[in-house]
Amino acid sequence: NNQNPVGPGGQDGGLHGLSIRDVNIGRFGDISIKDTWSDGLLFRGGAIDINIGCTDVEVSNVHVNNAGRNGCSVGSGRGISFTGCSFRNSSRTAPLAGVDIEPDQSYQRVEEISFTNCDFSDNAGPGFIAQKPGGVIENITLRGCTASGNTSAAIAFGGLSTTIVSKH
Repeated sequence: NNQNPVGPGGQDGGLHGLSIRDVNIGRFGDISIKDTWSDGLLFRGGAIDINIGCTDVEVSNVHVNNAGRNGCSVGSGRGISFTGCSFRNSSRTAPLAGVDIEPDQSYQRVEEISFTNCDFSDNAGPGFIAQKPGGVIENITLRGCTASGNTSAAIAFGGLSTTIVSKH
């Protein structure tokens, strides 16, 4: 329940739908996540220098609805692919995005991340955002994705290498 959390923490202190840390070569899919206090889906690495976090992970048919912060946050990782996923109705705590690519520390890297036929809609913030507040972001690809009904930008990029391919 993203209005009345149970447990310690707060916004970033836990209570994610699914937190994935330092996974190398993994697959998961056919999952529905809803009504989380913080991020619905979180990819991150350990708090050490030069940390790439998760590598070579395939995510398919994962649907996040009504996350309390972001539908999906990627703080560090390489070679993560999302296919047929949806990240909708994020609300409560900023940035309120469907997906937020957010390497916050200088040692964090997010590289070679792809989204194919995914939906980032009806969020209280942007549908999809990728900016470099502290770390490095390289090679983000969106292919055949949709973003509509978001309160701010549908898709926003800041200072990084990206490819957007229309489904038409």
